[in-house]
Amino acid sequence: MAEQIGRLFSQIQVEALSGQDVREKQATLRRAQEELRLLHARQIADAAAQPAKIGLTFRQKWDALDAAGRNEFLRSAKVRVVVSRSELPPVDHQDQPPAPHGIPSMVIVDKPELHAVIYLGSLADLLSPLTKARQET
Repeated sequence: MAEQIGRLFSQIQVEALSGQDVREKQATLRRAQEELRLLHARQIADAAAQPAKIGLTFRQKWDALDAAGRNEFLRSAKVRVVVSRSELPPVDHQDQPPAPHGIPSMVIVDKPELHAVIYLGSLADLLSPLTKARQET
């Protein structure tokens, strides 16, 4: 993210010197800098591994589902996507340290005419449908 901020800052400088309107990019830069500040302000949690007996791997579950089942699986795991053509959507952050298995994951896509934040849910959210499927069998 810091590299992207650096590239954006350089683009703004070059475009401003050539007389282009850089207000939109400056706003994007401010948002990116705020996101980076929030990431640096988060407390680091110790890593821990606990085996989960779910009976299925994610791949096995995914391969067994049709398109509608995959959609339902992703929705039940709290996966969601926010997309914009003009600017990066706001990124939701947790204000408190994550609980065990509550580590959130997200992917940020920031390309010309495609800006997206993909929330993958937490490990607990992803395990929930697998555990539920195991209990039903």
